[in-house]
Amino acid sequence: MEFTLHLLRIYNMACGIYKASACVYSCNYHILMVTKYRRRIFNEGIFAYFKKELAEITEHYPLVWITEVNHDTDHVHILYQFANDVGR
Repeated sequence: MEFTLHLLRIYNMACGIYKASACVYSCNYHILMVTKYRRRIFNEGIFAYFKKELAEITEHYPLVWITEVNHDTDHVHILYQFANDVGR
């Protein structure tokens, strides 16, 4: 039985499933942020500043994990996860 629990823990870490005291969860969200009138404002400098600001969010909220951030000239994609305790 201990061998099965050990395999379950490895599987959970590999798939991004997190375990709290009374639940198991995986909350993944994809946000698409579009500029007004689809104006082309995102270049590499502005996107670097945007990523720095996103890093500050994770410092203030340690239970929020930004998985991936990508951009084009008129929109930004953010893929993030958060713990089940954030909504409380």
